[in-house]
Amino acid sequence: MWPAFSVQEKKEDDDIHQQLDKINRHLSRLDWSVGLHPDEPWMMHVFPLPIRQFPSRSVPIVMWFFALLSTLYAAETWMSSGRPDGGWFHSNIVIDGFLGYALPVLGVILAASFVHKSIANYYGIRVPHLLPIFAFPATWWPFGLLGVVSIPRMDARFWPNRAALGWSAISVPLILISTGMIFVLCGIYLSPSSMDLVSSPLRIELPLFAQYFGLGLLGERAMLLGTVFVHPLTYAGCTLVFFGWVSLIPIPTFPGGRLLMARMGVREARSSSTQMLLLFTIVIFGILFQAFSGFSTWTVILVLSSVMLLTRGTDPRFPVVLDDAAGLKNEDHRRLGLYLFLAFVLALPAQVPYSLAEDWDESIRYELDETHYFLNENSTMIEIILVNDGWLERGWSAEVLVNQSDKFQWSCYFSTQESENCNGILGPKEKVNLQINVTWLEDEDLLLPKTDFFLSFFVDGKESLREVTISSKHSAIPQSSYWSAVGTFFEPKFCVDLSWTNTDSHPFVIRDSGDFGFYFEGTEQLNITQLDHNSRNVCIEGNTGANWNSLSEILLDIQNHSFSLSSPRVPVEFVIPSEGIEINATKNYSGWGAFDDGGVLVYGASNLCDSGTTLGYPNKPSTGDWIWDLAIRKEAKIPEVDENQSLIFQLDEGSIFHHCLENKRLPLQTYSVITGPEVILLQGDTYTRFWTGFHEIHENNLSFFNPTNETVRVTFQAIGDGWSVPDSTNITGNVVTNIQIDSPQEDSYLFIKAEPNLIKVYLVE
Repeated sequence: MWPAFSVQEKKEDDDIHQQLDKINRHLSRLDWSVGLHPDEPWMMHVFPLPIRQFPSRSVPIVMWFFALLSTLYAAETWMSSGRPDGGWFHSNIVIDGFLGYALPVLGVILAASFVHKSIANYYGIRVPHLLPIFAFPATWWPFGLLGVVSIPRMDARFWPNRAALGWSAISVPLILISTGMIFVLCGIYLSPSSMDLVSSPLRIELPLFAQYFGLGLLGERAMLLGTVFVHPLTYAGCTLVFFGWVSLIPIPTFPGGRLLMARMGVREARSSSTQMLLLFTIVIFGILFQAFSGFSTWTVILVLSSVMLLTRGTDPRFPVVLDDAAGLKNEDHRRLGLYLFLAFVLALPAQVPYSLAEDWDESIRYELDETHYFLNENSTMIEIILVNDGWLERGWSAEVLVNQSDKFQWSCYFSTQESENCNGILGPKEKVNLQINVTWLEDEDLLLPKTDFFLSFFVDGKESLREVTISSKHSAIPQSSYWSAVGTFFEPKFCVDLSWTNTDSHPFVIRDSGDFGFYFEGTEQLNITQLDHNSRNVCIEGNTGANWNSLSEILLDIQNHSFSLSSPRVPVEFVIPSEGIEINATKNYSGWGAFDDGGVLVYGASNLCDSGTTLGYPNKPSTGDWIWDLAIRKEAKIPEVDENQSLIFQLDEGSIFHHCLENKRLPLQTYSVITGPEVILLQGDTYTRFWTGFHEIHENNLSFFNPTNETVRVTFQAIGDGWSVPDSTNITGNVVTNIQIDSPQEDSYLFIKAEPNLIKVYLVE
């Protein structure tokens, strides 16, 4: 036990607190000090000053050196996701990290240390320099520093009064926060609008003041970009502000805890009620900052704060205030409270201060308010919002795809200007309003049935498709631009679905200028009928063998408004034997035929071609047969077969494939595969391998070439009178077979159907 003395003033006007200060200044040279405590009237407690608390000079040097290495490593870690060309300050990432992050952070901490020592010296207290503690960076703690400490602890030093304790405690947090705010704003201002990234960047959420001040000064977009394309000064500033704000939390050993004792006094600050209130407040903050929902920065701080409050919160021995009874002057009390409030509120961190921007490489998103558009004076405007959800610049282009493209014209507008090529570059988190004007080039007397369009968007070479439909406005609209074949060759029937906007009954009329013999279903071959909204479709029929190719030449009138519908979209049949067909440039009629102009063959039932892939030719072996099985090599360019070469082209029955042109999305033609004999239909100077379906009669003659050694049988069936044809004939191998056909009318035609090793020819009047 150290001696204690009961004392009182000699004179009424003596100030016991001033006397205590004089005593302590005198005894400090002897390494003693005196503490004043309230009693009847006062008690002075004498005890020795602590000695040998300060470490050797090597300890600060080592700690600062390791702090430099850890901050450099932290800077390199988050800079590795991307830097501007040439770096932020230097092309070398180490120098960049030093100039942009390590130097500002450690430099401000060192400056704050000198200011802190100066304030303590002013009050006659010797304090050590601040020492940064190195740490390995992580997403939840990316600073490269664990914190800032002093050896010895500030709580272990003797403070002459509460003013000295309060002003020295608040000095370092204020310097860290104020300089950090300046760095943050400067960094946001210097941040680029775009930057090449190679991985997820570390995204920051700014403190409250920087957030609102930056929004007002630079705007929302600049602030958003500045939190992902983060300038090193912004990182340095956020680190300083974060450490400054956390140090103000009123827990033991923190500057905030010493500031609480300076303003409240030792007994009141260390009372159980005060410490329980602090613990409850910290838990509430932990809930608001989601410290309990998962491991994060706030989880570490919450655990540390709770442990310190429970273990040291009620210990009145530290820090030692020699003249606690003197209290604080009103001016000091007001100023400390004001600075504490401003610092605590303006530097308030975000709920998630640091996180990885996982959406850094997101592509462009397309937003369409509608999927169906109506023509207004033969044109309509499709409005699309293009949104770049990622943090990379994205080049884009748009195109409108539609069958019968010669009947439509489209133009593109964005940024209030027409774009000839309909392309552009979308910056990070940027959006643009794109308008595509589609014009129907047909006569205004015709209405457009519901027609399918594809909006093709290319982003950095990758395609995205959106399907929309366009039609004219009418009370009853055909839901397709094509008739759908639902009958057979002997009982032709074609239908199209209808969409109604009212419940009225409308007259439907077939306008058949070519007299093709089509009539409405169930009307005893009439070209007029009456339908209402209960009719979900309209169907027309024809006589046996009616040529559906002529459907495109008739008009469907609905309530005196005409619609022109195309023929059914029926794939062309490709007849091929099970062993495949031989493509040989030296044999007669054994080339590609319709594929001679080249292009690409694509296997599958998709309605679109793949224009984003660079394709080659089918592999040709060095020895053996050259075979192209399209079911295996599903996409390839059509190869040229040189003289003295041959290629076996194979497909399975029931397969679907397309003939496409390179860099075109809509196929030239779609084909379905059936098994049958390999023959070639000759039509004057041309020939075709696609000989099924409807054909005109060429000069009263039907000519086939059979490139194989097998004989193929052909049968004939006449529909109508007046035909002069044989009942059947044979097509022998490797010769041209001419079959004489005498038709009763000039506009007669024939329909050819294939079966295994048999060809059926129907003759239609």
